[in-house]
Amino acid sequence: MGFFLGCAQDLIFAEASAATVRVLARNGCEVVTPHDVQCCGMPALGYGRQDEMRAMARHNIAIFGKWNVDVIVTDCATCGSTLKEYGDYLANDPRWAERAKAFSSRVRDISEFLAEIPLEKPSGRIDAKVTYHDPCHLVRGQGVSAQPRQLLQMIDGLELVEMEEADWCCGSAGSQLITHYENSLAILERKMDNVEATGADYVASGCPGCQMQLTVGLRRRGIETRMQVVHPVVLLDRAYNQASR
Repeated sequence: MGFFLGCAQDLIFAEASAATVRVLARNGCEVVTPHDVQCCGMPALGYGRQDEMRAMARHNIAIFGKWNVDVIVTDCATCGSTLKEYGDYLANDPRWAERAKAFSSRVRDISEFLAEIPLEKPSGRIDAKVTYHDPCHLVRGQGVSAQPRQLLQMIDGLELVEMEEADWCCGSAGSQLITHYENSLAILERKMDNVEATGADYVASGCPGCQMQLTVGLRRRGIETRMQVVHPVVLLDRAYNQASR
């Protein structure tokens, strides 16, 4: 299987992606991570540069085509949503349309993929509370919502506490925190009210943009020492590692 390592994941949340690879390997997957992939194309697309996005799509399709992988997994909700749209954006390109359609059909979010396979239940425990925030690119862009929660509920001792408005935007929305600062923070404050109300030890989310925004929220509230933002797969990896000690 191929692992698409996104830009933000690689540069900011590398340990989460390392956890992704460890969990996949533990569950019998042979993982290939091409080093010469380019950005998924979402930033270019967001600024209206469809030409650049299509160029990146062609490059990435060609790279993964060299490995003849069965599935392409990513642990970034934004990347996954974009990769799944390659078939649409190259539909009118006679040279790439079929390849792009086949590529997109093989893309899975990590939680989506793990929910499809006979996943080994971790024998380790994490005695804590966790709440889950749905990234927009995952719940709306890909229709993936139940699967991350299923992964969290597989871990003994981990109590999933649903927050209000879990599928509402956290205010990140790409570069909103920079381009629309006040609006972004207003949305974040509402999200953090709901996060705090759960009394959770962990806030799980499968998008690096959301993870960064939620971390900002924890620091603004002064609660970063008692609550941690994590990718769901990180908790799964910890439960596996505890069982191995």
